[in-house]
Amino acid sequence: MSAPLRRLALATLCLLAAAACQSRQPATRAGETIDRAGTQTGQALGRAANSTGQALERAGHWMQRRTE
Repeated sequence: MSAPLRRLALATLCLLAAAACQSRQPATRAGETIDRAGTQTGQALGRAANSTGQALERAGHWMQRRTE
């Protein structure tokens, strides 16, 4: 299971646990945890997309040099 998928599963469990709580404080903490997990997942996906784009750019330059 990939890290973003694990974070999503953890966030879902936290959300379910928050729904079962009667106090607002655990729900607030769970919400903050879910928000943090979402932010970290978004950042990881952004870095992966940037890395992929850079790799494709390098491959394109390599092909261009080979065909000149």
